Formats: sequence, C-alpha cells, structure tokens
Amino acid sequence: MRIISGLIRMITGLAIMAMAVYVYLANQTQLEGPDPVTVVIVGQEITATPQQIIIGLIIAGAVGGLIELLGIFTLVRRPKPAAEPAAEPAQTPT
Repeated sequence: MRIISGLIRMITGLAIMAMAVYVYLANQTQLEGPDPVTVVIVGQEITATPQQIIIGLIIAGAVGGLIELLGIFTLVRRPKPAAEPAAEPAQTPT
C-alpha cells in the first residue's frame, strides 16, 4: 500500500507543477505588463495583477514540489516492523 500511496503523491505533485508551468508559459506575454490580466487555471478564470499571478504560480509549484518529495519519502523509507501480539498471561493451576 505504501508503493501506491507514494506513486499517487508523486504523480499529483508532478501534475501540480506541470499545471503551474503550463499556465505561466501560456500567459507569459500577458504577465509582462503592469495591467491586470485574466488567466484560466483548471477551468477557473482568475483576474489579478501579473505579480499576484506569478506569486500564486510559484506557491502552486512549491506545493507540488512538497507533495513530490513526500511521495519520494514514502517510497524510500523502510516500513515499520509489524507489532507482535501481546503474550497471554500464563494461567496458574488451581
């Protein structure tokens, strides 16, 4: 189960970082000026100044990177050993 969880985290992190890079590259010319621009991120139109959008994309990329690192950490750490069941107390003859 650890492998599946790690792979899902890695894929999700890559997807978030790829989305941030795609939005930046698709709107790169609009993000150079000082006027507010409208960009579409995951189907949602967002109107803000270019500086705010760039900061948002950097934060999204950083969150994607953290999720990616968490997935890598999940895959490379050693699993904890299974806890052994507690021994039953010995019964004394009566």
